[in-house]
Amino acid sequence: MPPHPQCTRKASATPIETRGTPVPSGDRYLEYAAHGGFNNQRRNLFHALLIAHALDRTLLLPPALSHRLSPRYGQCPGHVAPPPHSLQLFEKAAAQQEKIAAQRERRRGPPGPLAAASLSRLLNFSAVSDLVGTKDLGRVDVAALTTATVKYDCTNTIWTFKPRSGNQCAARDGWRAKGDCKCRDVAATLGDSKTKDYEVVRVGSTFKGFDTDPIRYQPWALRLQRATLTYANPVRAVVRRATSRFAPALAHHEHLSPYLSLHLRGGDGEFKRRFAQTIRNAFKECVASYLTARRKNRKTKLVLPVALYIASDTTYRNKPEYRDGLARLEQVLRKEAGVTAGGAVKVVALSHVVKDAAAAVSAATPGLEDGRAVAATPDLEMHLDLLLCAGAGLGFGGSTGSSVSSSVRTLRRFYLGEAEEAAKKRGGAAKRGAGKTG
Repeated sequence: MPPHPQCTRKASATPIETRGTPVPSGDRYLEYAAHGGFNNQRRNLFHALLIAHALDRTLLLPPALSHRLSPRYGQCPGHVAPPPHSLQLFEKAAAQQEKIAAQRERRRGPPGPLAAASLSRLLNFSAVSDLVGTKDLGRVDVAALTTATVKYDCTNTIWTFKPRSGNQCAARDGWRAKGDCKCRDVAATLGDSKTKDYEVVRVGSTFKGFDTDPIRYQPWALRLQRATLTYANPVRAVVRRATSRFAPALAHHEHLSPYLSLHLRGGDGEFKRRFAQTIRNAFKECVASYLTARRKNRKTKLVLPVALYIASDTTYRNKPEYRDGLARLEQVLRKEAGVTAGGAVKVVALSHVVKDAAAAVSAATPGLEDGRAVAATPDLEMHLDLLLCAGAGLGFGGSTGSSVSSSVRTLRRFYLGEAEEAAKKRGGAAKRGAGKTG
């Protein structure tokens, strides 16, 4: 994306609202406000991780929000930090999960206390602990700490991490400023004397208005982006068990297995109105993705029927576009397998392989309290669907405009890149071994 023609670094000072007396030493935190669907929350998280890394502050992680029912406190221009009731809602859901479990197990007495669960329970940040420290927002009493709240105008500000030539900047995702656009360097603006001695810096919304292109493909930035889709071990364990029920694991790779997947969103809004086109596009993407994968790996024999994992929030089997797409996919698979008849596709859904998502995740988590807190994560089935779609080593087709499909594509790029890198290493090791024996 070319730089926005009105963006300039010659901007007025950023207003900072402070509370309390500056503290020259001690823990330093960064608080941000997430909102929207999970992919929006993931983008908020990625930008917040970048800011925390630039400022050398520990990132306070908010709760995982409901994909459709999340509070709108993080949207620009209402870029305010999460109110206490957002944590209380999550605690209430976790307490309800504990109450149900107690009744099921016929335990007496009140349910045990549950700590507020944040993204740190759903995702695993251990691989980037050398870059950014993280902590549950619910475990830090922000009200008792000194704070510096950044009161920038999110409608015309682009945050940068590395200067471009010409002192210009450009945000991703088609963001456009209202009026004069201002480029503000994160380290220079938020790491100066106005904020460095305050225990908490609150930046509000981190959804849009970020110029990440200059750093996006640096190894450390890719690691932070990867962390936003690295799920906690209990969630991954449930997905591995579910996958083993319909597709064997691919050799040499932890996440990919030989099956296809579709994500068909059509249960609400504009997605519902254009669901027929969504189905056609998803099958088209799936076939193209499959053929690309086959060109790279012709040596592997295709065994029919191939499992097709479908994640959807509405019914699709009675749609003519679904029947047509499935017939086209089967035709392609039979041609690749060198057969002319027989079933080529076996359709699988989450309900076939995970009967009770909350119970499965709870059982896979060490400790009853932690397990039930993770099990109370909003839209837990959606997260399992996301991982199961991403693990389709033969190809994927998604819904245009869907944040879940976008997250699947991002995660698949990481999976496929890791698989290619592993293949190169194996090839190099094989050549070295052949050279020694020769």
